[in-house]
Amino acid sequence: MIEEYKQTAYAAEENSKALQRQVMSTESEHDKQKALLDQKIEHLESTVEQLRTKEKEYVADLKSQKKEMMTAIKESQTKNESVIKGL
Repeated sequence: MIEEYKQTAYAAEENSKALQRQVMSTESEHDKQKALLDQKIEHLESTVEQLRTKEKEYVADLKSQKKEMMTAIKESQTKNESVIKGL
């Protein structure tokens, strides 16, 4: 009977160790996944910031082009009006 208790205790201890290893393995895997997700988040945040910067540059460039185009149109309009008045 004592031998049965020893075997039961040994089996319980082995089971406990196996469960602890499984928990540690699961925690390790979760830590790896968390690290990868944190890295992905950091990359995506960086990409978003770069895109915002590019967007601002494009908007500024577009405004500049629009201003140049409006100036060219006004100059052309003024020139055409002068030609028409000269006729």
